[in-house]
Amino acid sequence: MKKAILLLCFTVLASSCHYKKDQLLIRNNSNEQMCYETIINGKDGYYRVSAGGTVEAHAEDSPIRRSPIIGPLEENAAGHILYIVFYKPTHKFIIDNIKADNIDNIVKSGKVTISKYTLDELNKMKWVVQYPK
Repeated sequence: MKKAILLLCFTVLASSCHYKKDQLLIRNNSNEQMCYETIINGKDGYYRVSAGGTVEAHAEDSPIRRSPIIGPLEENAAGHILYIVFYKPTHKFIIDNIKADNIDNIVKSGKVTISKYTLDELNKMKWVVQYPK
């Protein structure tokens, strides 16, 4: 009986920590592969709210999270604004260094395209973001 309870607890714990694709869908309408990061401006500055991703030309992707992006967007984001930072795969190393150093520097790097969306805009768009706009 004890083993059955432990197994049940382990199963529930393991399944609850699983990463899932978010409701946000990023559609790449360009002829080139691109990378993206999802960022909000919280009380202590900018921070990532999901694992970023790479999207092939004329394809789509959703960021991976344990819980939906809408949570931190509603609770922590200044003005309920989500920033999506797009950049070329050739700039990935530069962006990774900027993230390691200070996420605020992504915005100032000049090597990115930043789109910002309010929660209301995302809801009206049914959480589908087009790149380029």
